[in-house]
Amino acid sequence: MIRRITFVVLALGAFACTARYVREVSLAPIEASAARIERGRYLVDHVAACGACHTSRPEGDMLLPPRHDGYLAGGNWMQDGKLGVWMPNLTADVETGLGAWSDDEIVRAIRDGVGRDGSFLLPVMPWGSYRHLSDEDVRSIVAYLRTVPAAKPATPRRENDVPFMMNLALSLGAGREDPVEKVPEPDRADPVAWGAYLAEVGGCNGCHARGRMGVRDRDDEYLGGATAPARLAGAFLRSR
Repeated sequence: MIRRITFVVLALGAFACTARYVREVSLAPIEASAARIERGRYLVDHVAACGACHTSRPEGDMLLPPRHDGYLAGGNWMQDGKLGVWMPNLTADVETGLGAWSDDEIVRAIRDGVGRDGSFLLPVMPWGSYRHLSDEDVRSIVAYLRTVPAAKPATPRRENDVPFMMNLALSLGAGREDPVEKVPEPDRADPVAWGAYLAEVGGCNGCHARGRMGVRDRDDEYLGGATAPARLAGAFLRSR
């Protein structure tokens, strides 16, 4: 009996700790203007490079060239040590893609790393970078994704293979941040501010500023190269 009460108390405590990271979503659609769709296409294809993970490869093999008929259709399997991740479908397919999602559910997944069911996405999804997307840019991405034709993933959905302790820590909110609220667009007339914004949302530090304790953020070694695990990342830090 005591063991059962302890379990319930711990479960309630865990819920209380993680609920703060999951915001309510709106059902209001995002207006899809031609300019917004074109901006979203640029961000998806060139800045965020979503297709690097989500465009289907033959038999889901990430080392093979992308399939011409699998744009953003997912189904790839990425293996990194003991961590294995199945890449989701971002097309309009209702059964396997984003067709049944509301626009704001997609926004929440992109910037907060929270799935449609309220579960936490793995940090392989770089929401830590995408949380810096301005309100207008994240709406542009959603508007563009809505134009991508429905397609089926390269392989059937499979469960991610996450080590037990990592899964436990992530499920309890390790590394999470409060939901994103309003993010203004930086001044495009300021080339430094605009360039810093693109480098941030493009996730450059994910490879080029990675240390043994995680990604470095705006310290003296920002973009100074990786020590682990992306050892091939170049040193972009300017010589002094």
